[in-house]
Amino acid sequence: SRDLVALVAASGGDVGIVDIRKDGEKANSDEDLLWSAHPGGNPHAVERIPYNGSIVAASSEGTLHLYSPEDPDDIDNFRRYDKNNSWDFPGAHGILWDSRTESSQEDGVLWVLGDGRLVGYKVKGKGMDTDLDRWRTVEIRHDGHRMGHDLQPDYANKGRLLLTDSEGVYAYDVNTDKLVIGEDEELWGKNRVKSIARHPSGEYVWIVGSKKTGEMGTHVSFGTRLGDATDEMGWKDARFYKARIFSPAYE
Repeated sequence: SRDLVALVAASGGDVGIVDIRKDGEKANSDEDLLWSAHPGGNPHAVERIPYNGSIVAASSEGTLHLYSPEDPDDIDNFRRYDKNNSWDFPGAHGILWDSRTESSQEDGVLWVLGDGRLVGYKVKGKGMDTDLDRWRTVEIRHDGHRMGHDLQPDYANKGRLLLTDSEGVYAYDVNTDKLVIGEDEELWGKNRVKSIARHPSGEYVWIVGSKKTGEMGTHVSFGTRLGDATDEMGWKDARFYKARIFSPAYE
């Protein structure tokens, strides 16, 4: 039985869905790869629309890619998925499905982070008729470089998103209609924060990259205040990019 999957993306490579716990066992073979695709354009993130089944990949060279089930009534048959559509999205880096409510998944929003903007889409249709309808565009304004990097839910603050770009870490409350964020919402004015996440306890986890390591980080940091690590894990030759809170749900 399949009860837990992971969505994975490899920079310069493929995106995929992996069965990470099958019959109580950990994934350990190629047979656990349920689906994969090669979007091109340097994929950085992938997300799946839960009730619809469609898969969206973000490639940092500037494209969103949509893959949908050929049979909308059999969305878990990954052998019958096909490329559906693609759109230009400069600097596409982060994707997050925000269910909004537990009772009505169809009211959810697909958030995409790119260069200087965070965009929310409503999902329309099903199967190969699936489409994305732009619902809200939030501009990121400041005087520095606005290349987006990471986008994650704040598990300690319902309805808030955490995002990073080349100049810092920001928060956005999805329950407002504020269409501009920037220095006023800056949580931490640190360059090259490649990864941000927050545990329900309030503890943050982050990774800071460096030019010397190809924009990767050598350590994963933990702390209740950004920039003030109470613990770090890693080593001098390590290469970390994305860190995640292990949680199957977000509202």
